[in-house]
Amino acid sequence: MITALRSVAGSATDDEHGKDLRGAAVLVGCLNIIALIVEYLCTAFIYNNIPELADKHDDKKDVASTSNFLATTEDRSQPLNKAASPLPFTVAKEEEGGEEEDGIGEDEQQNCNAVSLPHGLKIYMKQPVAWGGISLALLYLNALTFGGLMTAYLVWRGMKFSTVGIWRGVSSAIGLFGTVAYHFSNKYMPIESTGMWSITFQFLTLSLAYASLFFEDYFTSSSLLIGGVCLSRVGLWVFDITITQIMQECIPPPIRGVTGGVQQSLNAFFGLLAFVIGILFPDPSEFFIYVAAGMPA
Repeated sequence: MITALRSVAGSATDDEHGKDLRGAAVLVGCLNIIALIVEYLCTAFIYNNIPELADKHDDKKDVASTSNFLATTEDRSQPLNKAASPLPFTVAKEEEGGEEEDGIGEDEQQNCNAVSLPHGLKIYMKQPVAWGGISLALLYLNALTFGGLMTAYLVWRGMKFSTVGIWRGVSSAIGLFGTVAYHFSNKYMPIESTGMWSITFQFLTLSLAYASLFFEDYFTSSSLLIGGVCLSRVGLWVFDITITQIMQECIPPPIRGVTGGVQQSLNAFFGLLAFVIGILFPDPSEFFIYVAAGMPA
């Protein structure tokens, strides 16, 4: 795919290519400045309309509250005869002598901890919305989006960079309708139903886009591919907002930071895995294999 991008880009002279890059850099810089101003104004608006945000919290009390909540959660999930043990699969140390019972040493305890789940992941999996969060993270495996890999595929098929850029903007604009769709959907039906129809809608539109890869006619294939990808953004945005809202409502405040951090880690992991699959199938003619690897997610 990189070779395909280079071959198309190489058709322009170095001077023209340099001018295009300078103009693009100025445009991107101006857009970033505008976005920064809009972001600042929105943040100031929210801060002024919610006076509670100005209240300062006691960090020591927050840490103590979180520690107590986590300790309570762990105690409830462990048998009574093992609740006092500080490490899983190990026997508690004697307080005075510092020796361990049953001959279990520090090396054995470290090995046992190495095979256990990370503490944050344990807390994450105990939440009722955990599987919804995992579903959201799996969506980062999807290749049918106007990212670098799909852009390379479209260029390889003969589409101009300018045309790809236009459709990428259209896709982002259509995705914004997801916020409006979520508002109306959540107003007239339960939030769980909103999440179900949004992920179903995304699956159907992405299936249409995937089927387009097997059409030989360029116009038909490109139309179905771009149309399916653009429409799928609505389902993606609605589902993303739905899972985020459920997490805010269902997860207790003391562990929201832990679960949120695990969610971001899962998103990053599956996003990285998508690039690994792209490395395994670098030929643009194998793009359908790369897409098929992410479709089951």
